[in-house]
Amino acid sequence: MENTFSILEKAILKSKGLTEENLEKFAELDIYSKESFAVIGNAQTLTDISGIDLETAKKVMEWVGIHTLPIPVVQKEENTVTVVNVEDSNSVKCTHCAHKQPHDYKSGDLCPNCGKQAEPMNHCYWCYNTGSGSFCRSCGAEYAKNLDYEIAVLLKREGVSKREIVKELSAMEESEKETKLTQLRSGKY
Repeated sequence: MENTFSILEKAILKSKGLTEENLEKFAELDIYSKESFAVIGNAQTLTDISGIDLETAKKVMEWVGIHTLPIPVVQKEENTVTVVNVEDSNSVKCTHCAHKQPHDYKSGDLCPNCGKQAEPMNHCYWCYNTGSGSFCRSCGAEYAKNLDYEIAVLLKREGVSKREIVKELSAMEESEKETKLTQLRSGKY
């Protein structure tokens, strides 16, 4: 295989803002394929090694399929500095202490910060599966609190729709919940 970009790839790279001199510099650095950009990793490194401007480097890296995360923004307001951190959408936070979980986290693991289960397992009142998170991955029902599970099943039996059960549970007062639980446990339902 020839160690150079094809004519089409050169045309695309030029449309992203590269010049013939930039392409020659790429050849000197053995950058001749999309795989080469994967080794480089990000737009800032491409700028550092090749001398092209950061905007052009971002366009090139986006074309090869390597998207860069936004850089944290620092805002100044009268002697205060606010740092805005941008987090990965795949990050999981503990429901108890809001500590970010490690990258090798699996559902059901304990939080290394507080020791509790980071995402407690919930029971679905609609399809009876278990899982973590806010919604059942099998049927899409929003999980009710574990303490309200029996009442949620009761509301399902009464014909309340899947989307309305959690809303009704949150609107109920504790005395209403106790009454329903008493009726349920006494066998009146």
